[in-house]
Amino acid sequence: MVQVENEYGFYGKDADYMGEIRQALLDAGFDVPLFACNPTNQLRNGYRPDLFPVVNFGTNPEGAFREPRKILPEGPLMSGEFYPGWFDTWGQPHNQRGTDRYLRDLETMLKMNASFSIYMAHGGTTFGFWAGADRPFKPDITSYDYEAPISEAGWVADKFTKTRELFARYLLPGETLPAAPAAPPTITFAPVKPIGFVPLLEGLPAPARHEQPLNYEKLEHPFGAVLYRTTVRAGPAAALKVEAAHDFGLVFLDGKRLGFFDRRNRLFEIPPAGTFGTGPTRHPDRVHGAREFRSGGA
Repeated sequence: MVQVENEYGFYGKDADYMGEIRQALLDAGFDVPLFACNPTNQLRNGYRPDLFPVVNFGTNPEGAFREPRKILPEGPLMSGEFYPGWFDTWGQPHNQRGTDRYLRDLETMLKMNASFSIYMAHGGTTFGFWAGADRPFKPDITSYDYEAPISEAGWVADKFTKTRELFARYLLPGETLPAAPAAPPTITFAPVKPIGFVPLLEGLPAPARHEQPLNYEKLEHPFGAVLYRTTVRAGPAAALKVEAAHDFGLVFLDGKRLGFFDRRNRLFEIPPAGTFGTGPTRHPDRVHGAREFRSGGA
């Protein structure tokens, strides 16, 4: 089976769009059953009768499967994403949903002869700046462990063992379960001693100059951090406000940190802190209003 889009119902209701994506897969030679997945309350958004609907949920399979039955009175039932846990976000406790409820829900689906995909059966590592965020902007950590049956390191967890024990009771005649693979080995290495460093702001690429700040897309900078820098005329104390900072922004004046913007808490203003422009000027040759931008991966 191949999935067409992913939880499109969260975003829109355009069934023609879903048809275009479906056709693109067919044209590419995907000669397998195609399906669309959505949470229980979004199944009708973008629904097409030529795409098998599956439902995503974390508990209560009997209640969740009542929703696809409203648009698919007959036929197989499937959970496209059955959640054994949940991802972690910065500043919040580690999510632990436990194993007992997970096993009960799995067994309910087995008794219903329903299909399911455990999401995540194994959650690895989302490196760099690709971790993403939950709503309403809660940054995810880089681990996608998800309290999954297989740990982030690829090790068998207690939940894996108990899942196998459950599945073993529902095997068809002639079916067997293979032995679980050994845990991937770990390594050790000698201590590493740094012998030098380059200050972050001194190791950035050459700047680009613009009259107004540009977003990452306009700077062709996909992720990471951008340094926005300008010369401020001397004058009375003033607050610094932005309409929105779409994650975090650190603000410095003459090398001294004044404060930060934080989308999590809607902190988009830095209160007055003395007078501006009275310290040493970093760029005396720059006219007021001109800005330079440097992008870097930090």
